[in-house]
Amino acid sequence: MKKILLDDKESRLDTLRKVFQIDKYKKIRENTAVYVKHLREKMNLYKGQQEGLDEKKIELENKQQSLKTLQDKMQALLPRLKAEKEKLSEMRQKVKELEEKSQKHHNIKKEISVTQATLKEKIAYREKNNEETEKIQQEIKKTYYDISNLKLKKPDTDLEELRVKKKSIQKQYQEVNDSLQRLHGKQQHLEAEQKKFLELDDCPTCRQPVSDEHKKEMQLVAKASLENIYSQIDQNKAKKAKHENELQVLEKEIEEVRKQNEQYNMSIQKEKYLTESTEEKQNRLNTLGRLQEELKQEIGSLNSRMLQLNKELSLLSDIEELNRQLQQQKEKQDEQQQNTHNIEVQKATLEQDIRNHEEIVLHLRKEVEKKEKAKQKLRKIKQYYNWLNDFFMQLMSTMEKHVMQQVHGEFNTLFQDWFNILLPDENVSIRLDDEFSPVIEQNGYEIELENMSGGEKTAVALAYRLSLNKVINNLIQNINTKDLLILDEPTDGFSTEQLDRMREVLDQLGLRQVVIVSHENKIESFVDNVIRIEKNEHVSRVI
Repeated sequence: MKKILLDDKESRLDTLRKVFQIDKYKKIRENTAVYVKHLREKMNLYKGQQEGLDEKKIELENKQQSLKTLQDKMQALLPRLKAEKEKLSEMRQKVKELEEKSQKHHNIKKEISVTQATLKEKIAYREKNNEETEKIQQEIKKTYYDISNLKLKKPDTDLEELRVKKKSIQKQYQEVNDSLQRLHGKQQHLEAEQKKFLELDDCPTCRQPVSDEHKKEMQLVAKASLENIYSQIDQNKAKKAKHENELQVLEKEIEEVRKQNEQYNMSIQKEKYLTESTEEKQNRLNTLGRLQEELKQEIGSLNSRMLQLNKELSLLSDIEELNRQLQQQKEKQDEQQQNTHNIEVQKATLEQDIRNHEEIVLHLRKEVEKKEKAKQKLRKIKQYYNWLNDFFMQLMSTMEKHVMQQVHGEFNTLFQDWFNILLPDENVSIRLDDEFSPVIEQNGYEIELENMSGGEKTAVALAYRLSLNKVINNLIQNINTKDLLILDEPTDGFSTEQLDRMREVLDQLGLRQVVIVSHENKIESFVDNVIRIEKNEHVSRVI
């Protein structure tokens, strides 16, 4: 709203014309001016188009007389051409009948040849199917024999049990092997310690000399430990050899059972394959049986057709006599066709001359009609031009001015009333000039809107907005939102007293619903419902 108030006068008037829905008067004037210019151009165009009208009328009359002469010649030629065409048509009909007989003779001979070839092919096909049937029967018999010789007994030993047993022995074998590795480690460690001790002269802990007697005692202790380890190593080696032997035996047994299972599975798969193969061959035998029956019927039909074709061929005339009659009739037809062609050439020449004259006459008629229409349009356009230019445009200006004066009075009164409520200062008065611009006087002096405080500017904009809303609702009857008003930050810069007066403004509006977008907390005290909106990272949501 502040933008509307601060715009230049012409922009503000254009905006108000649109708001009051009376911008049509200005649009009508502008469109009428454009149309008047267009009419002036049309007048100049039609003046040029109507020139030479009398000369074209005389030329048209001469061409129409020449056209009539040609048309009379055509009417005399048409009966003669019709008679020649009828005679030619009769000859063509006779040629057609002879050609049909000749073609029928040819078609029968051709069909006999094709039928014989087809019959021979069907008989050969039937023989081939008989051979295939016999071959399949032999193959099915052999397949049954192969199935009866298959070994379908499942092995008694369970392969999975053997594998579980193998895993158990492998585990025991691994445990013995790990134990041997640990014993060998201890053996190497004791032997190294014994050798190191024998080479000692002084004790590394107390730094006292080590006697030979003490060395012998320690050597006996180490020897006993080593002998115990040697014994354990021998025992574990024996166990390891036993497990290795058991694993070898078990591996052979597993391999034997695996081969038996493979042989059993292969026998099962082979039995399945042979059974499916037998079913396929049996299906093929059934198909061949049906084919043979169909071939039997087809061969019978072909033999019947051969008898019928030979009978039809015997009823036709001798082909040589038929061709001789056809040749004679074609020669007569060619002679008659040439006569007809000569007359058609005469007709075509006359038709071309008539078309040329008709085109010229049509062109001249169009030119005469165009010039007549141009003459009439020029007279009519002059009437439109004078009425629009001298009367209609003046009428639109007068009507717009009358409506704007009527709106101005109501708008000005409402504007002053709302402003005095929002800013009751005897030293400040306000009114609207003829261009709907606010005129503000303070202490008898006019001041610019830009020089007022923020709250005063908001009061002017809000009073203007409320007055404009009321005038629109009174002026335009079909508005469905008369009881709804939406205000965006209407109290920007208001003092506390002005905020209190905002309550009085809302009460006096008497509307069913007013929606106010505001950051003023005090407004919450005199509204029915409050909806708070929070904006976070460019996203607004109701809280």
